[in-house]
Amino acid sequence: MICRLEHSQRYQLTPLGRAVAVLFLKAHGRVLGPGFALLDAALPPDIAARSPLALAWRRLDQTINEFMDRQFLAA
Repeated sequence: MICRLEHSQRYQLTPLGRAVAVLFLKAHGRVLGPGFALLDAALPPDIAARSPLALAWRRLDQTINEFMDRQFLAA
């Protein structure tokens, strides 16, 4: 994905390296960025209610907290 330039300490992206970089940039911009934004605890409830991902994340978080509370009570 990168190759060293002859007689130099420098490296250069290959065409494959450039394609992989573009893929990661697009994936972050279109999938990861918006997805992580929905997982933010500060997301207003009305917006979270419209997103299956946000609802599932909040249910998971609540379930884990309840489980931990039960474990601490049992100890």
